[in-house]
Amino acid sequence: QLMCKNLREFDMIGRFGSDQFLLILPNVRVSEAMFGLERLRELVEASHWSGSEPLLTISGGVTEYTGEDTPVLIEHAASLLTAAREAGQNRLCVNMDIF
Repeated sequence: QLMCKNLREFDMIGRFGSDQFLLILPNVRVSEAMFGLERLRELVEASHWSGSEPLLTISGGVTEYTGEDTPVLIEHAASLLTAAREAGQNRLCVNMDIF
């Protein structure tokens, strides 16, 4: 609900696994999307605290559709998600090649 309230009305969100969501943000470049996604990550973290530790955080892989097949695009985002988790979690990893 928190994510839906803080995305644009035409953005799409869906569960992609037991603890994963897939967000589709049409008509926006990754460089522009990062502002809103980082704000969302901070909002989720700030909304779910217990003592001195956050109870809920967002780690994400962010990429841009450039015409590849859907499985290739999802695999690319998944590898960026893995990088975010391995880098300490609660962060977004983005494909810097598209900047």
